[in-house]
Amino acid sequence: MPPPRIRFSKIAWLFVLGFGAQIVIFLIFRAFGASNTATAMASIAANALCWIAGYEWFSFDSDWGGLSSRFRTVPTKVLVVSAACPFALMLLLAATFEVLTRFGVQMQEIPAPSYLSAAPFDLPLEMLVVVLVGPFAEELMFRGLLLDWLRQTMPLWAAVLFGALVFGLLHGISLRSGAAGWAQFGYRVILGVVASLLVLRSKSLLP
Repeated sequence: MPPPRIRFSKIAWLFVLGFGAQIVIFLIFRAFGASNTATAMASIAANALCWIAGYEWFSFDSDWGGLSSRFRTVPTKVLVVSAACPFALMLLLAATFEVLTRFGVQMQEIPAPSYLSAAPFDLPLEMLVVVLVGPFAEELMFRGLLLDWLRQTMPLWAAVLFGALVFGLLHGISLRSGAAGWAQFGYRVILGVVASLLVLRSKSLLP
């Protein structure tokens, strides 16, 4: 089944609107003296919800398919494989760190994002935004619209690889952290490739 016809201008508008909403919410929360965690979670949620709402709005006059069709159900075994893939990639990343360290490569520690809090009362909000809402919107944009548009403009393998590179670059991994940063970037790119292949195989963003 060919991907729906998508204009890049609409993808660009969604990115602009999402990041614009993120900046506005960030400034509002900062003005009221909210904590770093609350400010970051609200900003990320604003971006994600803007992407989701914008997608649904644009889909009214296009053949993109609604959210229910994008996230159509798949067999349980596909979900099991999908859940296992990130764990396998994390083990690969850990093994890469271990091998490079044994060969004398200095692996600089990459700190966790400063906006994440270890406070128990912040955990439910972080889980909601970072684990559910954020990734839902990301898959819609990266493995949904962006991948479909790339498939219209280049061979499939190039679309998968280019989309994964964009996904890795936009995830804030510091390439200035030496080998550790590059290893993290490689992990994100491989994760993007695997996610794209799962979507293409299952015809759903749910995996």
